[in-house]
Amino acid sequence: MKPNLIIFDFDGVLVNTQEAVNKIEWQYLSQHGMKMTFAHFAKKFSGATAFSIIEALKKKKNITLSKSSGQFAEEIDEIVLTKLSSQKIEAFAGVKKVLQNLPFKKCVASNCSLRILRILLTTSTLLAYFNSNIFSADMVRRPKPYPDLFLFAAHSMGVEPGQCLVIEDSVVGIKAAVAAGMKAWGFLGGHHFKSETADQLLKYGAERTFAKMNNLVNLLNKENTMLTSSANESDFSWQRMNMVKSQIELRGIKDKRVLKSMKMVPRHLFVPDGLKDRAYTDSPLPIGYEQTISQPYIVAFMCEAACISPQEKVLEIGTGSGYQAAVLSLLAQKVYTIEIVVSLGKLAQEHLEDLGYKNVHVKIGDGYSGWPEHAPYDAILITAAAEKVPQPLIDQLTVNGRLIMPLGSGYDQQLVRFIKTKTGLKKELLGPVLFVPFQRDPL
Repeated sequence: MKPNLIIFDFDGVLVNTQEAVNKIEWQYLSQHGMKMTFAHFAKKFSGATAFSIIEALKKKKNITLSKSSGQFAEEIDEIVLTKLSSQKIEAFAGVKKVLQNLPFKKCVASNCSLRILRILLTTSTLLAYFNSNIFSADMVRRPKPYPDLFLFAAHSMGVEPGQCLVIEDSVVGIKAAVAAGMKAWGFLGGHHFKSETADQLLKYGAERTFAKMNNLVNLLNKENTMLTSSANESDFSWQRMNMVKSQIELRGIKDKRVLKSMKMVPRHLFVPDGLKDRAYTDSPLPIGYEQTISQPYIVAFMCEAACISPQEKVLEIGTGSGYQAAVLSLLAQKVYTIEIVVSLGKLAQEHLEDLGYKNVHVKIGDGYSGWPEHAPYDAILITAAAEKVPQPLIDQLTVNGRLIMPLGSGYDQQLVRFIKTKTGLKKELLGPVLFVPFQRDPL
């Protein structure tokens, strides 16, 4: 079932104003005795209403007021309104086109006061796209309105929570949407003052992430698994959990980070449309150009064998559909991946960007030479079989770095782990495999 209502967060999704608001509030409160650095203030109170900020400061005895919290909050809102109304606020790229062409009901819901929200919508010329469908924190009685704000918006629009999709850029917002019984997508393209990663948003319940707002309409129409049938999405989620349990964990994969990453990456979004119903089967699948997406167990096995830590940098040779790169992105700090098939490389790059995997960098070219500009790498994973390890890749591996690749040809292949030492390569056979051959000439 498609969503009947799209609920947009305001700051960080449609525009970026929160840092400016934070600075105005911080400066004013500092003048009235608050003792707090701007960085601490922004981290603690970013997105909160002026009233809730004042109440929190009073409890900590970090401010002394000569008037009520409500009166003081009104003063702050007036100052924010005055200063922001004189500034030019630009909507993020693609926002206006999306709002104009969105084939669903829409509203904006923000954890700020209604007066501030209206002036910001007016200044950014977005008010006309929402008319009166604007919902703010002070329309909900509780001091911390999430998830009540989303529920209030849905009720006011006459839509059941289960028929709503929330577009959020923060963990707090994602958690609130999930708590309200709504679907949530994480937006990563806003350059918010306090940015969240795809990993964080997915961890707390976002069904997917994306980085370009102008792609939203296409994504809504394209992602049948998430939008045309909530039952189908639940089925895919169940299949993914079952895949990890029966195909991966029961075969001996124990690395908790690898298991978690395999549970989080939606494999069905990395296979051709006609094969989505086979996305979580225990086998590789064709992705065109005589290439395949690897069997899920092999992806997990290679990732575990690479022993990747969160701060490490990884090189992948053979991007394919981008699925393994997505898994690696949740394990490593940075992932560099090379695809020799031009059409596949371009498609994977666009797809990874759309899904919000910001720490994955795609290059189209011959993987034999690696990517020396970003070397050395802590781990290198090669997803095509060769008779020997390319020397340039050995050169780009750190001491104690791990290189995982299939050696051999045809049906006579072995997955091998090499560990680079100060004196050479330590070799360890991991088991028989079957991969496509390593290609040298771009296709």
